[in-house]
Amino acid sequence: MDGRLQKILQVLWLMIFPLLVYLSVGDLIFAAWSAVRGQILKEEILPLSAAASGLASIGLGVWYQSFRKKQEIPGRMSLRLAVCSIAAGMGACLFFNGLMRLLPLSVKGYEPVSEILYQPAFGVQLLCMGVVIPLGEELVFRGLGYGRIRRVLSYPMAVAVSSVLFGVYHGNLAQGIYAGLLGIFLAIFYEKGKSLWGCVVFHGAANGASVALTGISLEKRMNGSPGWAAGAMMAGGCLLVLSCNKMILCNKIRRDGKET
Repeated sequence: MDGRLQKILQVLWLMIFPLLVYLSVGDLIFAAWSAVRGQILKEEILPLSAAASGLASIGLGVWYQSFRKKQEIPGRMSLRLAVCSIAAGMGACLFFNGLMRLLPLSVKGYEPVSEILYQPAFGVQLLCMGVVIPLGEELVFRGLGYGRIRRVLSYPMAVAVSSVLFGVYHGNLAQGIYAGLLGIFLAIFYEKGKSLWGCVVFHGAANGASVALTGISLEKRMNGSPGWAAGAMMAGGCLLVLSCNKMILCNKIRRDGKET
């Protein structure tokens, strides 16, 4: 087999296998619930997804801990990184949502997903999308995904591959672009912050901000003036720039992964 093709297949396997485990647990949870209840209601889909994510996180977490210790990756998150992650996640949510408003994209693929995500009570949405699901997805895409392909790919290529697959995973164009852009910053956080918890907090803050905006109906209020809405949301990206500046821009990373 050609060496380049072998490397591509290796990278895809390293990224996809943890995702297959994660999705398999989800399928089992939904199948078991369907067998007991007979049908799955719309308002039950998000809590069941979170339950599957939480259950999968147990096994994936043990796997990641083993990998982390072998690679000598720090396990704790500093207070500075936590604050930075929260501010950056909220800023990223606002900035990328504003950017999406300026792109001529159809939201038809996202509308059915949106109906499912925002069916449960507000507190359930925050718990599921702001805490439980980010933990599972970060274990899959950053901890066991990006973390492992980073051993065989350069920093820029590992960021690109992991963010593209994170976007594809979300299943529709609008969510895919948003998640792909978010995935770039999550990979950078993992690389620079040296902590998966920073990514979990970043991801949770971004999702939580999205839930909060929808909960206070800010999206509906802004629909009448999309240009102003986009500008206001993108201005929130200042949070991202300010919080990430010291962590991301001060040190340059060479292709071999070493900082200068």
